[in-house]
Amino acid sequence: MKFGVNEYKLKKGFKEISGMGLFQFATKVHIQEAISLLKTTDLSIKEIAFKTGYSSPSSFSVAFKKQCGIAPNQIRKKSNTVHEDKASFKRSDN
Repeated sequence: MKFGVNEYKLKKGFKEISGMGLFQFATKVHIQEAISLLKTTDLSIKEIAFKTGYSSPSSFSVAFKKQCGIAPNQIRKKSNTVHEDKASFKRSDN
């Protein structure tokens, strides 16, 4: 099935509407999914890299750091610290 829109017009229209290119949008979606997985699962960074569409953990880490300003393992450390703080707060409450 064809829609009669060439690739250039599609990319240009997407950028006009969203303010970002298709590649930037896809990267943003992949990184948002990775952040969620880092915070809510025990999957390794390698597993998360592959689950979110990256061909290698190193390319994932580079893209992640470029998008977020910190390495993926730092997100997990921050998330674990918050969970530990909440757990210790609950224990001291009793």
